[in-house]
Amino acid sequence: MTANSLAKKTIRHLRLTPRAHGLTPLETPPYLVLFVNSTCSLACEHCSEHAQLNQPDDLRTSELVKLSEELGRLESLHITGGEPLLRDDLAGICTQFIRHNALRRLSISTSGYHVARTSRAVERILSQSELEQCVVELSIDGMADFHNRFRGDPRSFDNAIQAYYGLAAIARRDARLRLRVVSTATRDNLEDVERLSGYLYERCPQLERHSVNLLQGERRRSNLRAPELGRFVALDQRIQSLWADRARGSHKRVIEPLLSWAKARGLATREQVVPCKAGVLSATVYANGDV
Repeated sequence: MTANSLAKKTIRHLRLTPRAHGLTPLETPPYLVLFVNSTCSLACEHCSEHAQLNQPDDLRTSELVKLSEELGRLESLHITGGEPLLRDDLAGICTQFIRHNALRRLSISTSGYHVARTSRAVERILSQSELEQCVVELSIDGMADFHNRFRGDPRSFDNAIQAYYGLAAIARRDARLRLRVVSTATRDNLEDVERLSGYLYERCPQLERHSVNLLQGERRRSNLRAPELGRFVALDQRIQSLWADRARGSHKRVIEPLLSWAKARGLATREQVVPCKAGVLSATVYANGDV
């Protein structure tokens, strides 16, 4: 991490600390999660949004523009869905938030299934010079056989890897683009996720991180279960160790173990380890406009 980027990060956290402690008037939460659509062509077994997918009441472009106009400054916007890359106007929506809400940090979650759309949209988003960082997080849950079965489509794994290669070519030209992979851990795929991590580390040099999330909430396959907590924590630690040399900046070596500890502690005790700041520091807007 450069001295300049470290200074910006420090200033940002100093500015937000009084808000987190309730010392300033309430205003627009600086971190927004936006479900830009409910449309998805896959049938992922672990999907927590399956009952809300492919609905007719997704917000129109004009409504998303209105949302942007009614919000103040945003530090970070996370785009999800559905499959957000299925929105033809995704780049335009992101541009609206970049310009009107002084957005500097954007992240997008995607299955990577729609390879050409992914690269085109990211190229257009990066054409906005005001954006400081764009993170694309590909969701892959194991090696090809498992992932394709888990996602309900025989092309899922290959398409996700091809999406990575397309994005990697962009990242080599534009350092603002960061690439990550996230996997959802279940009782069925712990070994597969570990094999996937080694595969990605060896073959995908532009990836900066592979994260593992524990299966939680509703899911499409009702008998799908989360792994035993101790096995999940051990896997998470092994994967973090494998990817430690890819971390950009020494602060990551401090923050990631703390986040992992908080995650494991919360799951073990069923207590809120980190105070909830929903509505103060963060907010979520769903595809139909629910907040």
